[in-house]
Amino acid sequence: MQYAIEILKLQSQDVKSITTDCPVWPYLVFFTKKSIEGLTKIEGLAEPEKKVIINGYLRNLSTRITNTAANVLTVEKDILNSTIKPHKLNTVEYYNLVRNNSNYLLNILEAYPELDRVLQQVSENFVDQTRLLATRLSEDRAFLEALIGEQSSYPISECNPSEGETHNGSLTVCSLTFSNGSKVIYKPRNLTIEHNASMLLKRLSEDAGTSYAEWEIPSYIVNQDHGWAQFVPHTPASNILDVHTYYKRAGFLLGFCTAFTASDITSDNIICNGSNPTPIDLETMFYCVLDIKTIPKEVRWNCAQTSILPNWTWKGTDGIGVDLSALGGLREQYVSLNLYQYIEDDSGDGTFGTDGVKIFPAENVLYIDGEVVSPWLYEQEIREGFNKFFSVLEKNKLFVVQKIQSFKGLPSRYVPRPTATYHYALQCSLHASLMRSTNEREAFLAKILDNDNAPAKGFLPAEVKALLNLDIPYAKSQVGSLDFFEPHYSGEGHLDPNTYLDGLSNSVDYIENFSESRRNFELAQINNTLTAMKFMYDHDKKLTTHNFREVDAINLNSLSLPDVIESIRRSQHENIKFLTTKISTELSNNGLWYGFHASPGGYIEYSELGEDLYYGLSGIIYGLVTIHHMTPIPTDGLLPLLNETYRRVVAKLDNQGSHLG
Repeated sequence: MQYAIEILKLQSQDVKSITTDCPVWPYLVFFTKKSIEGLTKIEGLAEPEKKVIINGYLRNLSTRITNTAANVLTVEKDILNSTIKPHKLNTVEYYNLVRNNSNYLLNILEAYPELDRVLQQVSENFVDQTRLLATRLSEDRAFLEALIGEQSSYPISECNPSEGETHNGSLTVCSLTFSNGSKVIYKPRNLTIEHNASMLLKRLSEDAGTSYAEWEIPSYIVNQDHGWAQFVPHTPASNILDVHTYYKRAGFLLGFCTAFTASDITSDNIICNGSNPTPIDLETMFYCVLDIKTIPKEVRWNCAQTSILPNWTWKGTDGIGVDLSALGGLREQYVSLNLYQYIEDDSGDGTFGTDGVKIFPAENVLYIDGEVVSPWLYEQEIREGFNKFFSVLEKNKLFVVQKIQSFKGLPSRYVPRPTATYHYALQCSLHASLMRSTNEREAFLAKILDNDNAPAKGFLPAEVKALLNLDIPYAKSQVGSLDFFEPHYSGEGHLDPNTYLDGLSNSVDYIENFSESRRNFELAQINNTLTAMKFMYDHDKKLTTHNFREVDAINLNSLSLPDVIESIRRSQHENIKFLTTKISTELSNNGLWYGFHASPGGYIEYSELGEDLYYGLSGIIYGLVTIHHMTPIPTDGLLPLLNETYRRVVAKLDNQGSHLG
């Protein structure tokens, strides 16, 4: 049944049953009715608690469907504004008009059937998820005392589903607050690997002694297809000792995630809790890695790939990347990858166009006395914690290897593409021109995702199906396996065993063959990423006085052109000094450069190691050449670099099984 269409055709008075500023309100009416019916038979929850759960999901659904419809409604607003004079409706006025004119909303939904289908599907999904959470809370209530530390008989007073991405039919994480103030986190997935990984981290940190033993690591309640996690609040550092302890533990966590091939440990997955960098999402432990014999092991996997250390991605037209790392995201950032979107001014007027996107400061940045802590000032503590982890690992090597081998077969997650790719494709697909036809929107998604960069073939249909219903594809796998599948959208994929190694095997190999030279390599990674982090944040300040660059070009209204040129030259001079100092010491014993690359604009970035033009040895030579005309480069450090680059390029070209980037 097309519920929204029918209720509008019947001129139903159901709109009066809810209070909302959502313009597409019939879907909320549908959700409310069906959720009340679904929760009626659930025992163990008081009626006020059921209302709390319904209202929590209702607010979340309202935001989601309003955002989904925004593209279409904006187009319709512009059409309406072109026919009325003299007053032009802004967004708030227009939404109010739509909400109070059923016939007009009916015309819009009939003109955009894909919009109606998506909003109806998501609303139905939310009915299912509301009932699912209520059922699981009722069944598991007796066990929650282990997480909240008190009797769990207190009624719940708040239900807050996450505003982040959804999976598997609109499943999302949700926090519950009890009337006594206690909180617990509901996660609609199997938490076995997160629980086991957290307990292993706790065991090893306790063996590390002072500065590590009292580290607060969350506990879990594990069920087959869902679980509950201990709530960890965001709190600033109380004193400088907290800061030192925080970064020692961050270094320990970096060692842990490197040894056990944990990826995607971004700022979203670490909570700054006083002296505790608390990991809250370790589901990507034992991530599958490259296993191409012509690429050195250090390139295939190293500590920079955990995402804990700063790593700039999404480099747009301004050439400046975005830092989403667990230690980064220190301030507001701008992604200058142009996205077709509606650009609205302060008065509510606007138009469609291309622009970048703001990324706000990470919620998990460490603060002390109201100020952001700069991680590069605490490199020594990070290095100390990293070394401490591997000293503990060495003493417990046999136990650890046996322990992680026992994880084989546990459910885990595999991320087949960067989630940013899915978000980008999803956002583009909501354009009004595609919301008139499911087939056209489906074809668009297939085209934008069907490229040679996908690491596994055969998964595309499931990716498209998920995005059609506003879900981010959730690929489930097993520890020690190269196969994965999408449980809700019936997709399967696998990684080529000739190209990839499962994360568990990689971890065992990493631990058993860890050497002093590998330790020094990883420590150099830490030094270089933090140095690059400092350069990047300093560079941004030098080129503009604005905290947020709204356009890709430098704002010449606030800085004269000579000032801009002088700023770039100062940066170049600093770049030259830094690079020439590093050349003689940063060439490792296996011929690898540690990953810096230089920009003609004068700043230094750091990214995952590679062998193409912009990374590694050839990348650093590129940076040196671009600035050589300003300051002569000493040949004593440059010649070994050139010779090593030549040797490696020849080796690559002589290998018929590989290609040069």
